[in-house]
Amino acid sequence: MRRPRLLALPTPALAAPALAALVLATVLTACGGDSDGDTGGDSAADPTPTVSSTPTPSTTTPPAPTPSTSAPAPATSSTPSGPSEPTAPSGTPAPSPPAPAETPASDPALRVAAQAYADAFLTGDAPAAFDLLSERCKDTVDMVAFGDEAIAAGQKYGSPQPISSYDAKVAGESATLTYRFTGNAPAHRRQPWVREQGFWHLDEC
Repeated sequence: MRRPRLLALPTPALAAPALAALVLATVLTACGGDSDGDTGGDSAADPTPTVSSTPTPSTTTPPAPTPSTSAPAPATSSTPSGPSEPTAPSGTPAPSPPAPAETPASDPALRVAAQAYADAFLTGDAPAAFDLLSERCKDTVDMVAFGDEAIAAGQKYGSPQPISSYDAKVAGESATLTYRFTGNAPAHRRQPWVREQGFWHLDEC
């Protein structure tokens, strides 16, 4: 067995500086070991990752507005009414419609009836002349007296006489005739006639 080698101790004059240097080296070594141990421990630890608190943007799409399917009702234009007719003042009687104006005759049947009556009366045919009278005259005249006048006219003139000039004024169902003959029979002025049941009749009685 080897005997350990004894270190030679420095002398007291050199011992103090050497001891101080040894203590300083020991302190620095110890600090370096602690620093390495702390660094190793920190690197070995598995720190928990920090979760980001940034809010995730919403991906929900807002609902699109639904278009209205009800069409607005078209505006109806009101037709303006015409001007109202003026009304008669209270207590004033309404004016009566004007009487039909007389117009020249356009009905050839009127002239035919006048010629037929003249032919019957001037030839003394009392029954034929009487049939051409109006209903009012038939109820008014004396048939005997009328027959005597017709017979006397037939004796005087004896034959028909055509109408030469003729003028008629018609107003509804009434008319007036002015006419004369080609012979010597007397002329008639504004002779009244009426239309009854569609036929013209003499209303002079």
